[in-house]
Amino acid sequence: GPDGKDRDREGKAPDPARDGRPVAPPTPDEIRASLADAGYREVGQILQQGPVTVAQATNPEGEPVLVEVGIDGEVLRELNR
Repeated sequence: GPDGKDRDREGKAPDPARDGRPVAPPTPDEIRASLADAGYREVGQILQQGPVTVAQATNPEGEPVLVEVGIDGEVLRELNR
């Protein structure tokens, strides 16, 4: 608000993951963009599992993998499939 109480000391809006409100998981398009940025390609099926999204993809080494993506869009881990 105008009194500045809803912003932190650096003037940025607070991180929605930390202020108690639920955060919407990334959309499939956002997942695809995150994976492409991380070097994955051929992104296939995307499954939402609670706060984690699991996507089939091919990693930068050309291996078929399942990639777990966190609610913030960051890649958490990669599993061989």
